[in-house]
Amino acid sequence: MYKKFFGLKELPFRNNLDSNYFYEKASRLEILNALVYVIKRGDAVIKVTGEVGSGKTTLLRLTSLALSEGTELIYINAPNLTPKDLLFTIAAELCVENTESISKYQLLQLIREKLLEHHYLKNNVVVLVDEAQSMSVNTLEELRLLTNLETEKDKLIQLVLFGQQELDVALDKQALRQLKSRITYSIHIPQLTEQDVYDYLNHRMRIAEYKGLDFFSFKDAKKIQKLTSGLPRTINVVADQLLMAAFGSGDRQLKPKHYENLNSIQMQRQHSSYRNPILIGMFLSFLIGFFILIILYKPVLGTQQSPIIDQTKVDIEPLLPVKQDLNTEFDLDFNLPDDVSFVVINQQKDTAALKLIQNDESMDTTKSINKDLSSTVESTVTSNAEANAQSNDLTSLYSLHKETEAWLTSLKDTRYVIQLSTTTPRDYKRLLQSYSNDKNFLKNVHFMLALNDNESKLILKSLYLASSSYTTLSNELLKLPEDLRLTKPFIVNLSSLKASAKHTSQKLEAMEVR
Repeated sequence: MYKKFFGLKELPFRNNLDSNYFYEKASRLEILNALVYVIKRGDAVIKVTGEVGSGKTTLLRLTSLALSEGTELIYINAPNLTPKDLLFTIAAELCVENTESISKYQLLQLIREKLLEHHYLKNNVVVLVDEAQSMSVNTLEELRLLTNLETEKDKLIQLVLFGQQELDVALDKQALRQLKSRITYSIHIPQLTEQDVYDYLNHRMRIAEYKGLDFFSFKDAKKIQKLTSGLPRTINVVADQLLMAAFGSGDRQLKPKHYENLNSIQMQRQHSSYRNPILIGMFLSFLIGFFILIILYKPVLGTQQSPIIDQTKVDIEPLLPVKQDLNTEFDLDFNLPDDVSFVVINQQKDTAALKLIQNDESMDTTKSINKDLSSTVESTVTSNAEANAQSNDLTSLYSLHKETEAWLTSLKDTRYVIQLSTTTPRDYKRLLQSYSNDKNFLKNVHFMLALNDNESKLILKSLYLASSSYTTLSNELLKLPEDLRLTKPFIVNLSSLKASAKHTSQKLEAMEVR
């Protein structure tokens, strides 16, 4: 092997869980400290998300080491457990005896008794769930029910859910809304930037006692970051192959020729992303919907240029201000315009767009739209007065959505954004009134539309501030007014918002909602 050739005491890029190689920069140490703090604080449910290979398992292991004293840890890494198997697993970890051939009720009683024993001994019981995004809805709901076990002051059990970003998608399901509402702290592990990759690579080389100057140059780091998307697990694979290539050719420094065989890694990553079933399903759904719209409605597709926005260089980047007179109350009840041709446009396309709003359970479903296209223009306008007002609502919100999409596009994917709320489009007026109590605060708020899981209705997200520092935004969360903190705002990766905004725009543009 190349250890002796480069003067290393061990292989520096093994994908193991050696805590000596823990990379503390790129918010890793801050995230670890924050996670340990909220667990010790007694939060009931905590969520940790990150891409495949971003370091979730390493963080889980380091968290368990930091909580070893005064904490009873239960580690679950079998996401295919049934709800009852989950309870038996927890019972076994708690050393509950006599669990054979008993009912679920009896099993829960035994678990509760054991949890009360730990509470009496002042031991916190923490369940660390790995790969939570692969758990069934019923199993996740069983985990949620366990958090009902409590005393008058304290929870008897805490949950930390580690998962990929698909976990957020799962938690948006109606059946898991109660579990989502109990999440008091959400953490996202960022991918490494070019500078982070440069520091990470040479950090691991120094831990392995490399005696020379930095083995990986910043130019090497840029290549590797592009090849791996800044994911530590893949970075380790690439770096190890580069060391093997240099050793094989007798070179003590990296050269361009050593990268020749790495294209296969990039192709493998791209191929695996194409085979992702979620991406395939989204792509096929979009294609089917697009062709149906073409066949049935023959929309005239237009182009719309996003405004050019200068990206500010300060650490916290404010969102674009809402284009609205703050001294005037925003009215969602629009009057019927005099221009009849603008009102009618295309009855079927308007109906398709409005269904996205009307499918919300909170909407007044008694309002109907006349679907008889053989009527005269005058009768069509009369029967669609209410529908047209809602169409104008959607058009106005879509204008705000496009401003937010342009702002998101102008920023790097490695940044974070505070998401204040997720509501329905009809809540816009109420949100605007609550935010307008502080006009300086409102200037940094923006709104975007998004589609729910089955793309049957629209939801409205309000965003606040963006930064490359997770810690900075965590501090900004603490500065929010108390009434806003009660809505449990959280920090989200900008890249996911950007993709959602773009997809929603494409969907609405196909319906000619502009």
